[in-house]
Amino acid sequence: MPLELAPKGRFGNKLRYASFRGPLWKDGLSRLVRRTRPDAIHLQHAKGLGISLLNVLEGFRLPIVITLPDYWLLCPGILRDCDGDVARCAAFCCNDLGWQSGTYLTRLAAAKRQWRQTKGFIRRARSPLAAISDRTRSIFVSEGVDEQLIEVHPWGIDVRRFREAAQRLGEHSGSVRIGFLGSMRSHKGCHVLAEAFLQAQPLDATLHLHGGGDGIYIESLKRQFDTPKITFRGPFDHGSVADILGSLDVVVIPSIWEETYCLVAQEALAARKIIIASNIGGLSRMVHGVNSLLVPPDDPAALSRQLSEVVPAAKEIARTLDFDRGLLDIDEDARRWVSVYEQAVTRSGGR
Repeated sequence: MPLELAPKGRFGNKLRYASFRGPLWKDGLSRLVRRTRPDAIHLQHAKGLGISLLNVLEGFRLPIVITLPDYWLLCPGILRDCDGDVARCAAFCCNDLGWQSGTYLTRLAAAKRQWRQTKGFIRRARSPLAAISDRTRSIFVSEGVDEQLIEVHPWGIDVRRFREAAQRLGEHSGSVRIGFLGSMRSHKGCHVLAEAFLQAQPLDATLHLHGGGDGIYIESLKRQFDTPKITFRGPFDHGSVADILGSLDVVVIPSIWEETYCLVAQEALAARKIIIASNIGGLSRMVHGVNSLLVPPDDPAALSRQLSEVVPAAKEIARTLDFDRGLLDIDEDARRWVSVYEQAVTRSGGR
């Protein structure tokens, strides 16, 4: 049941909820819990609400299941560029929650306080933690989280919808269509892909960059890679992803950060598209030589060589890949979540 606490706007949900503070969401959440009387609470993400959400949820005295789609529970910056070093976290990651206006020592104290609060909550609540990949799980275990609390739970998708869109839109003549879908920010490596694409010329292919994100970064890309062969498609609604993927031949995921997973990779597999991805983090555990192609991260030359090999032989290469490997259908995903909830309620002794 959605809890609407901010007006809808053209910037979407992330910005709408990013500014929530204080009693507004806490009061609304309390009313919702009293009204619905749930058997368990599933916390997907606390971004924008702050770590104080853990204390609020603990006060309900209900079983809590927590999803770990990234490193929000460990790192205020989510991406964990600090590699778990709290001093580096204060210097590089604490750019959210209003911390950027403080001094380094202020940010350092806040980062340490958040990690103490998080560890205390995990120790007391003993909540099941659903890591998006085994790589994510290993990171949390390395940070001292009890490995018995963490299960790997990748996301499921509506596989049939992507397969049908690919069948409807995939056949075309002309140049090979290479695509990127996602948030266009520097850690996603769009600049690496664009540079590699130009290095691979002459190439009978076009590059299509789908997504919004960092406006300054996107404008710099448009200036640097101003060519008719590269098209910036702009933001897209997730409901159109199946059609976008269906229109492509090759999907490139050039991330340069420690990817925890990659929903686009899952969707591209469902659409039976060739994937070229960075060999990094949870992404490399999900896509590999059997169902996709891997290249070193932040290496335009290596990616360029791979594009040069794939484009002339795209149809032949597609026939060699096992696109069903690593797929999880949304129906099976739902059954797994029901099992997680049932176990959480049973361990807590029921309501």
